Order: sequence, then C-alpha cells, then structure tokens
Amino acid sequence: MKFNDFALGLIVAAFGIAVILHVRTFPDMAGMQYGPAFFPSLIGGAFVAIGAALALSHLFARRQGERSPLVVLPEWIGSRIAVARAVGVLVAVVAFALVTPYAGFLLTTIVITAALLALMGADWRVTLPLSVVLPFVLSYVFSTTLRVPLPRGPLERLFF
Repeated sequence: MKFNDFALGLIVAAFGIAVILHVRTFPDMAGMQYGPAFFPSLIGGAFVAIGAALALSHLFARRQGERSPLVVLPEWIGSRIAVARAVGVLVAVVAFALVTPYAGFLLTTIVITAALLALMGADWRVTLPLSVVLPFVLSYVFSTTLRVPLPRGPLERLFF
C-alpha cells in the first residue's frame, strides 16, 4: 500500500502529536533540569515537523498540477492466498502474545512457526525440522546469552 505525501505526512504528524501528548504524563525527576519526557518530546516534535513538511510539499506539488491518488493498493491485494498469508502473520503475532503466557515459549513457538511455514507454502521437509529446532535455539539464545526470561510451559518443565 502506498500513501501519497499528504496522507503520509498527516499520519506522521499525528503520531508525533500522540508521542508529545503521551510523554507529558511522564513524572518529573527531582533535581534534574531535563526529565524523562525531554528526548521523546524532541523526537515527537521532529515527527510533527517532518509530517507537516511532507503534507506541505504535496500541496505545493498539487498547485503545480501534479495529481496522485490518496492511496494506491498493491497488486497482491487481489490474490486470496496473499491476503490470507498477510492476515495469518497478524493472527500469529496476536496468538503468540495471548497464548505464550499459558503454553510457554517453546510450545507456542513450535506451533506458530509450523503454521506460518505451512501457510507460506514451505515443504514439510523444511517446516518440520525448522519449527522444532528454531524454538530451542531461540530459547537458548534469549535465556542464556541475552538473559531474557521466557514464559515457561509444559515443554520447558520437561526439558529444563
């Protein structure tokens, strides 16, 4: 999906305004000249300025006679399988967030990896080993190397 500069500028500026409004709720630090909201406010202000510049550049180009549609949909949007794959990825992200605290990282990652690879059309000779090995490698990297605690489920209790 492609937005023209005006639409994209409005989206970027709205995001910047949302950031600025949110960081206003951050508490002040006692004895500090700059609080935790200082740098996020600068970044939000930059988003507003860049968004406004994009929108204005589109308006100036429009005055010169250039016309462009607000949104251009990609060609793949007409393909049912492509849309199903895109929706499948979004469903997988939401399912991962909702299921992982109960089923644990390993079990959830095995099932979601296998489902996504199958949805994407991968051969089962790739899907099966990858969906079994990858979660264990990720679990090791996050738990041991990065020291990030992962939700434990029945497989973690069995193996660790």
